Formats: sequence, structure tokens, C-alpha cells
Amino acid sequence: MPLADVYTSLQTGLIDTAANTLSGALAFQWHTKIKHIVDLPLSFVVGEVVVTRKSFEALTPEDRKLVEDEFHATFTRLEAINRKDNESAREALKAQGIAIDAPNEAERKSWQAIGGEVYAKVKAQGDLSPPMLQALGEVLGQLHGNAQ
Repeated sequence: MPLADVYTSLQTGLIDTAANTLSGALAFQWHTKIKHIVDLPLSFVVGEVVVTRKSFEALTPEDRKLVEDEFHATFTRLEAINRKDNESAREALKAQGIAIDAPNEAERKSWQAIGGEVYAKVKAQGDLSPPMLQALGEVLGQLHGNAQ
């Protein structure tokens, strides 16, 4: 379903469930149509920075290092901002009377299994480099308490 259709679908009852971050639920106004949120970690890619291999390889080794370091620093800052925004959103949603429910172990495992299927599809598509897949697997392993 296109993102733009979710709010209308929540309004009309076409759907009663939607996945989003806490801050996303506020930003898209979905919180006005829900009463419960399942407290599971979600991560969404909402944008990318793309540098072609040709452009990157045209840089000097020193400039490549600068670009890599700046990307790392920038995305580290963005991650911290996103975490803070999500915590602020959690408090705002609670203040509006929305229940934030912890899933039981079976529900958590079910969601993790779905995430594992998505990870396997991403891996099979070959769109991510082996180092990126390894980093993704490590993060997922930390979240789930095991290795990917």
C-alpha cells in the first residue's frame, strides 16, 4: 500500500494496523486513528546518499577517507537525533492516551521471523555489499540477542 494511502485507510477502516516508528506515527497523523502501539524496534530507510563508484574512485585516497568519515559522522548524528525524536514521540503518544503494549514472547518471535524473511530476501537480491550485509546482520543479532 502506498504510504499516502495509509491514513485514509485507517480513517475508513480498510486497515486497522500499520507499521511505523513512533515519530512517524505522529508525523503522518496516524496516531489520531489508533489506540494501541506494539512496542517493537523498527527501522526504516527513508532516504539514501548515493555516490557512483566512478565518482568515488576519482577522488584521491585522502578525499575518499574524508568523505567516508563525514558520512559516518553525519549518520551517527542523525541516528542520535532519530532516537531522541522517537523517545519524545513515545511520551507524546502516551500523553494522548495511546497504549504502548509490549508483545509477549511468541509475538516477538513471530515479528522477528518476518524480519528474518525480509533479511533473507534483501541478501538474495544482492543489492547490498557483503560488508553492509554483515553490519546489518550484526545489528539485528544485537537486537535479537543472537547472530545473523
